[in-house]
Amino acid sequence: MPNLTIHQRCWNHEAREAVCRCPECGRSFCRECVTEHAARLLCASCLKALSQTRPARRNGLRRLLPAG
Repeated sequence: MPNLTIHQRCWNHEAREAVCRCPECGRSFCRECVTEHAARLLCASCLKALSQTRPARRNGLRRLLPAG
């Protein structure tokens, strides 16, 4: 599979070379603009969107505990 980020520039920093493409939005980003989450590198915008649409795991665990 060819490297799709060759000669790509970061979406946020035009002067920086992109190191990966966000699997959610498809945009290319430099190392500073991505975060590892669930074994994937996501941009800040997509990570924020995912965190707002998915309930916090911790809340789900509280529902499983008996009321004390």
